[in-house]
Amino acid sequence: MEAEGHGLFDVRSIILGHLQRGGVPSAFDRIQGTRLGLAATQQVMADMDAGSAGVNVIGIQRGELR
Repeated sequence: MEAEGHGLFDVRSIILGHLQRGGVPSAFDRIQGTRLGLAATQQVMADMDAGSAGVNVIGIQRGELR
């Protein structure tokens, strides 16, 4: 992966178990994950249609996706 980035970024591996310390995800967590995934996918598709190669951040602010 690092070679593919041509020096533009560093690649670090992650152990998923270290990331998941919060226990079993609740229904709320799963719904939020789905909403964020959908919003990210829609943004990528919109950027592709517009020919944009910018950077976007998808998150939740005051209970709304932004």
